[in-house]
Amino acid sequence: MVAITVILAAVIAAFVLDMTPGGDTVQASVDVSASGTDTVELSVNDGGNADYLVLVEAGSGSVANADGGTPTGTTEEANTGASYTVHSVTGSNDNDDFLSGAGQFTDTDYEVWAVDTDLSGGDSLDAADASVKVGEFTLT
Repeated sequence: MVAITVILAAVIAAFVLDMTPGGDTVQASVDVSASGTDTVELSVNDGGNADYLVLVEAGSGSVANADGGTPTGTTEEANTGASYTVHSVTGSNDNDDFLSGAGQFTDTDYEVWAVDTDLSGGDSLDAADASVKVGEFTLT
C-alpha cells in the first residue's frame, strides 16, 4: 500500500512540476547547401516552434565564436523562409550572420542547432531549455 502511494505521488508530482520525460522539445527544419566549401548557405524551411538557430563547433557543445574568438557568436531567428550565409577564414567575405560583428569562422565542422533561448558565443547548449540539431556542415 505504501509503495502504491509513493508511485502515485511521484506521477502526480511529475505532472504538476512538468517533469515529463524528455523535457521541453523544439522542432525546426533547415537546409544546408555547399558544405565542404568556404561559403555555406542555411535556409529555414520550417521554423517550427524554435525561436533561434545557433552554430556549434562539432562535438564542443557550445556556441561558436569567430576565428580568433572575436567577434562572438550569436543566434539568428528561426523564421520560416529566412536564409543565412556562413563564411570561413579561407574565403574573402566577412559574416554578418551568427556573429556580433564582421568576422569569419574557423575552417572546421559545425552543427546547426534550433534552440528556444537567445545564446551567445561560448554559451553551452545546456543553457537552452530545449534544443535540437537540425543540420551540419564543414567549412574549408
